[in-house]
Amino acid sequence: MTLVGQLAALKLENHDLRLRADVELRERQRVEEEQHDLIVWLQRSEDELRRSRAETIARLAHAAEFRSLETAVHVERMSRYCATLAARVGFSEERIELIRVASTLHDIGKIAIPDQVLLKPGPLTRKERRVMMRHAEIGHELLSGSASEVLELAALVALNHHERFDGSGYPRGLAREDIPVEGRIAAVADVFDALISSRVYRPALPLPEALGIMREGRGSHFDPEILDLFLDSVSGQETPVSQSPARLAVGQAGTRHRRARPSGLQTYELSQRAASNTTFDARVPIASTGGEVVEPDVLREACREAMGVLDKVGVGKEAIDLAVAQLARGWDGKLIASVYLLEHDRLWVISQRGYSDLVHDGFRLDQGVMARAVRTGQTQFIADVAIDPDFIAAATGPVVSELAVPFPADNPVGVFNLESVGIGLPADAATLLDPFVAALAARLESMRESLGLDIASLARVCVHASTLRGTAAISEFATRTFGRLLKLESAQLALRNADGSARISSHWRRPDSQLDPLDLSAIELLDHIRDRDEAVAASGVLPAAALGRDSDHDAHAPWIIWLPLQVAGHEIGMLVGRAPTRDLALEHVEAVTLIAQHVAALIDIAQHLRREQRAATTDALTGLLNRRGFNERFITELARAERHGEVLSLLMIDCDDLKAINDLDGHTIGDHALQRFAACVRANKRASDAAARFGGDEFAIVLTGASAAEATDIAERIRTDVTAQLIGSGHRLTGSIGVATFPDDGQTTETLLAVADAALYQAKRRGGNRVLTAA
Repeated sequence: MTLVGQLAALKLENHDLRLRADVELRERQRVEEEQHDLIVWLQRSEDELRRSRAETIARLAHAAEFRSLETAVHVERMSRYCATLAARVGFSEERIELIRVASTLHDIGKIAIPDQVLLKPGPLTRKERRVMMRHAEIGHELLSGSASEVLELAALVALNHHERFDGSGYPRGLAREDIPVEGRIAAVADVFDALISSRVYRPALPLPEALGIMREGRGSHFDPEILDLFLDSVSGQETPVSQSPARLAVGQAGTRHRRARPSGLQTYELSQRAASNTTFDARVPIASTGGEVVEPDVLREACREAMGVLDKVGVGKEAIDLAVAQLARGWDGKLIASVYLLEHDRLWVISQRGYSDLVHDGFRLDQGVMARAVRTGQTQFIADVAIDPDFIAAATGPVVSELAVPFPADNPVGVFNLESVGIGLPADAATLLDPFVAALAARLESMRESLGLDIASLARVCVHASTLRGTAAISEFATRTFGRLLKLESAQLALRNADGSARISSHWRRPDSQLDPLDLSAIELLDHIRDRDEAVAASGVLPAAALGRDSDHDAHAPWIIWLPLQVAGHEIGMLVGRAPTRDLALEHVEAVTLIAQHVAALIDIAQHLRREQRAATTDALTGLLNRRGFNERFITELARAERHGEVLSLLMIDCDDLKAINDLDGHTIGDHALQRFAACVRANKRASDAAARFGGDEFAIVLTGASAAEATDIAERIRTDVTAQLIGSGHRLTGSIGVATFPDDGQTTETLLAVADAALYQAKRRGGNRVLTAA
């Protein structure tokens, strides 16, 4: 009886152990899932930071050049020349983009040069020249010492772009390969664009003369190899910027037509009025095309007739269609007009006339001249599209000029685009079109107010949603669209966890709104009301006071609106909004319901994909990363450490005597030992570190930003914690740990793994239960 009782007690104890293990495993999986969410959020934040950084740098560059319109335009062109030459030299895409952004700051030091020197219309005196030459060192001082890779590269370019290949440049008089290659690239790009651009002290030089000066500088001013790459581009009847990666990508999408540069060049001056609102070269070379340019009076009359159509038809898409058709009529295909609407960070065609085929649609805001107009809020007049790297050729004929007018300029919602085929646009085209574009803007704004009411708009919204990746991005899109379509004060999306509870995935509110998202207790109360009251559940509308939202702060949004997100009859979440009224237009509700169904399917797919991805990179027994997941994370963290000049350490850990535990107490106890061991690893690593079950009885941890000494301290804490664990029949766990540190012990993942593994087995040969470094 005693033996039976002991067996029964042991069975109960094993059952209790299994239950506790299951609970602990679920909790660990939850923690890992939260960490995965954090990583995704951090990666998204890093992307946003990268975009913000590029924009900030661009604004800083323009601020530095603000005193001179010609040099302000020079900044953007010169940076694109640099990117093109970097591509021709053979740099990686990532490095090309860094050079493009960094080179915009090459003359940032001029911000400290007095106006009487910088803007002097005549030759500089020797003293003035010494003052001007200081801008290279000043720029380097302003930019150096940053943790930002792009700013460090910008400092390098600023310091070296006036060095000459023969050593006669400034500020340091470097020669040949002693000049960083980025400086040699910038020297070619800077001088070429300066020669073909107007300056306060001289007009722009004709292209042949500018190229002649560039050739004369071969081997003295410029690196011969880089200059030859540049001249090779020009010899193909194209400016070097037309060979930029972005342009080549466009060319691969289908047949493109680009007008070859003729030998004769003609220069046109822009009017003062156009200059105040338009981005352009002060003297823009236009291919002569036999001297044929659109007559300003004829274009003015065409605009007047198109305005008459708008006035007659009124508002709506039909009015825009007829007016654009009228503007393009009678030109024998020489004018191509189009109107685009900005929705969800893309440009969608509303009306177009003149293309033989349907024009491309859904342009991103980093594609083309139109997108540049929207980004900058400035009219873009390109007299000769062959010299503009952003030009996207979509017409079947040779486009000569392009005009893109955003409206309104302070916060563009659309853009009017006019291209000319086989003929140039007049210099004052922007001024001539101003009244027509203003009238179009009013019609387009009214169309935006009715967003989502026509099939085409709904299709565009759904197409855009389908391009998004990840639950977070889809949720943000759904929340923003839900709020805009129903004219809500605020909106949020709550997703269901496996146990039916909710979590807030995204939140949106109008710029002037101060409403906070409903907290989880309010969402739970809403769920309770929906379950209890079928009428409320069916209506999708509830007074905010029912959820305790009845303060003065909530008075202007007294209604709660919700829309369930369902897939195959199962609710995966819901959209919840705050509205000033419960009376919603039926067509708006139908539109948002359709979009919600599409969004629900996309989120369901994204969640399934994420679970599959996690399963593929997670160890089922311990909830840590598996070897595949660890390798991916190790590569990422090592690249980041190398990029930022930081240290990184690797721990290789072995659970001592696991075989003895398995032999003595069985594999179930052995598995429990591994779980306890993993718990010690998890408890002692930092949130930014990546821990994994590397295989069998081995674990690994990447310690970001940790020196060898810091890594050894963490390793000792893990070893001490492990040693306190008793398993099965009283077996005490121990662990051996090897430490390797980047860059001292190795600079690749393979080398660091080998070094840490060697230290680990040296620790085991010395009896185990110890920490050893590579040294």
